[in-house]
Amino acid sequence: MNDPVPSLSTPPVAEAAPEPLNPFFRITIFAGGLFVITILAMIASALGPSSLSSTRAAFDENAGWLLTAEVLAILTSAFFAMAGDQGNTHEQATDSTDENEPVHPEAD
Repeated sequence: MNDPVPSLSTPPVAEAAPEPLNPFFRITIFAGGLFVITILAMIASALGPSSLSSTRAAFDENAGWLLTAEVLAILTSAFFAMAGDQGNTHEQATDSTDENEPVHPEAD
């Protein structure tokens, strides 16, 4: 009798590992968080009781510069994050295959 042909083992399907997050995105998220905290601190300083604290006086004097630096950090890091991420989207844009697209046989 014929010996059964051993089936070739198929390699396990490698799951696509997510690409690491661009470090500029992390900087943008961090700077955005600081921006929100600074805005909330400015609101608390404006609506809170008026006390003569040296820390509060220093914050009130430098809040404009602090907000400017945070906005510049957000815009700069976001620009570099998008510029660095553009190389990855170009590869995806040129790929015309879609795994979920049904395959239709050509008509004879």
